[in-house]
Amino acid sequence: MEPIEQKPKRKRQINPDRIVLESESLSFINSIGAQIAEIFSGMVKLTNREIVNFILQTRAELLTRKELRQLKNKYIDEERAAKLALEKVKAGKERGETISFAEAYKQINTPFIGEKLPPKIPKKKREKKLDASNESTMPSTNSTNVNA
Repeated sequence: MEPIEQKPKRKRQINPDRIVLESESLSFINSIGAQIAEIFSGMVKLTNREIVNFILQTRAELLTRKELRQLKNKYIDEERAAKLALEKVKAGKERGETISFAEAYKQINTPFIGEKLPPKIPKKKREKKLDASNESTMPSTNSTNVNA
């Protein structure tokens, strides 16, 4: 019987940039890929990675207030929030301030207190359209008043 040569086991490299998508997100990306393939008749072929990168690069830079609120509501860690509030109470006592736990917890749990807010996107002002009939009834600003 001949000795069996064992190949050295290769260590699996861990890619720190790899992101695992939830099945719902993956199906969304796949549907976008199908849409692209259908509209461009195969002229444009993108990988899921390219689709995700395109979506991220074309959106606004910062999350909106609504998105931040949604993240907080979905992923808040109540235990961590309570610990942060307790630390805030202790730090206040060290500085000689009196802050209640309820007040500290409210400040921690209320989004945007003491943090940079994402910029509000200003709404476009609508221009008033003047009808030709309205212009004739309005007094002219160039005429002089002779009734002095």
